[in-house]
Amino acid sequence: MSRRLFALLVVAVLAGSAVAQAPAPPPALTNYVAKADPSFAWKLVANDDTLAGKVYTIDLTSQTWHGVTWEHKLQVYVPKGSKPTATMVLWNQGGTPSRSSSALGLAIAE
Repeated sequence: MSRRLFALLVVAVLAGSAVAQAPAPPPALTNYVAKADPSFAWKLVANDDTLAGKVYTIDLTSQTWHGVTWEHKLQVYVPKGSKPTATMVLWNQGGTPSRSSSALGLAIAE
């Protein structure tokens, strides 16, 4: 077994045990996340086909917190020919989506 492969194996085992031993979230956080928020909503505003795949653009209202409604533009990238899996990548760039960010998002998703 190469040294590099062994090091990756050790890191994976240690990361797995660290996750398994993570403390439970504080009750206040658990209660906040479980609480219904009537401002939560989403709407599909675009469904674009490209040569590299599909880009879904969604207007998302995630919550109201301390009187502030949190609104976001969310894009979901589906590379051409991809099959549904339990794995996804979250890429947060901030700002407003553009053609170049869509192209980069599809490249990352591939």
